Amino acid sequence: MLKPPPLRSLKIPDAPKPPFHIPPAMFYLTCVSLVNTLLVLAFSLLDYGVLSLWVNPAACVVTIVFHCSVIALSRQKRDIENPSYFSTIVVCTHLLALVWFSSMVITVVVLLSYKGDFTVDGLRRYGLHVSIHTQRLQCVLAATEFLLMTGIGVNGHLLARKEGDPASWRPPADAKIVHQPVVIQTTFAPTY
Repeated sequence: MLKPPPLRSLKIPDAPKPPFHIPPAMFYLTCVSLVNTLLVLAFSLLDYGVLSLWVNPAACVVTIVFHCSVIALSRQKRDIENPSYFSTIVVCTHLLALVWFSSMVITVVVLLSYKGDFTVDGLRRYGLHVSIHTQRLQCVLAATEFLLMTGIGVNGHLLARKEGDPASWRPPADAKIVHQPVVIQTTFAPTY
């Protein structure tokens, strides 16, 4: 009769480290934002972007390029002289949140307008198969993307205030950081 091997340890293994050097909360928000952006792009292309005055497809493309470049940048080691670009990414995230807010506002304004070619009825006259439900869904998804981008930006801003550039973001390639103080002297002469 075969006996099962004895249990050596019941230790629970540690969680695997993510392959990207992005802080975990920002990484998860980025993944959700990418999925949401693809959904907004799919629903906005049903009406060729007309119901959002072409802002949703443009915002989707810019957001996808931004997230892909952040993920690609986070995988690269950096030289000690090069900046980490974390603060730049936080500022760009806030700007993208502003773009998504304007996208949401434009989609809501077009949704509430009752006349013209930029309405569901106007697009149906041209033969597009659009419905009010896809436009409402675009409004909700644009608002969700605004909240996601704001969450990424605020999370990155708080992390930068707490730690500076986080150690997990683009670690230097085996080098030590040496900070040199910079002294700037200015002289103001009165002008008459």
